[in-house]
Amino acid sequence: MSYIKKMKNEKFFIFTVLLVSISLLIGFHFNEDSTGGAYLDYSVHNQISEKFLTNFKKTLLEYDQLNSRHSPIVPIFFSFFKYLNISEYFIRSINLIIPFLIVYIFYKCLSLNFKKINSKILILFSFLVILSPTIRSLSIWPDSHLFGLLFFILTLYSFLIFLKSEKDNKIYYAIINIILLALCCYIRPSFALFSIYFFWFFYKEYKFSKILFFLFFLNILLSLPAFYFLFILDVMFLTIPAVNEIDSFTRINPANKIL
Repeated sequence: MSYIKKMKNEKFFIFTVLLVSISLLIGFHFNEDSTGGAYLDYSVHNQISEKFLTNFKKTLLEYDQLNSRHSPIVPIFFSFFKYLNISEYFIRSINLIIPFLIVYIFYKCLSLNFKKINSKILILFSFLVILSPTIRSLSIWPDSHLFGLLFFILTLYSFLIFLKSEKDNKIYYAIINIILLALCCYIRPSFALFSIYFFWFFYKEYKFSKILFFLFFLNILLSLPAFYFLFILDVMFLTIPAVNEIDSFTRINPANKIL
């Protein structure tokens, strides 16, 4: 109980939030890569973004030959900044905002479910996200995982609102949930499995109604560009191994897996 009281203390609260935030800034200054693979992935993204800048169509159609199983969305995003001659340091600095957005939305998710718990405790718990080796590394070296996670947290937030909304408002949040998840999956395809989980709740709410069929076809419609890219154009980049030329210890990625 004394620890809980301490967490509610204003000075302790401010000190902890500042300490965690500053630790990320220090990590940025020293180019932290606690997972061991973030800088490598960032370098690959950079190289591919140069190819997009040189020949966009050719790079997109031959993306599966570029030894990356990350979505092409982030390298395309990088190429846009390169086209505008925006410096790499500035891009990485702006990327540092994303973990704090994730922390904020995570806090909003927690506050929906734990209304009786002191908000300071929930905020401090949310800031634990920044102690994750994966989040820290990808905050310092921009990567599709972090962008995908941001949209996934937004997807979870819309889903929680859906669960708690009045019946007349649920359809609105179901649509938002599907759109956000689609954006998330185009950035990070592995999140697509959650569409099954969310749809199960839509089914329980709407059974075999017109609304359920509408939500089903909305899912299909938003996934068509991905299906066309992967199966019709046969750019199946998802089957490419994650790492080819590093030692087995780095491949295990212990700092990430343990937490």
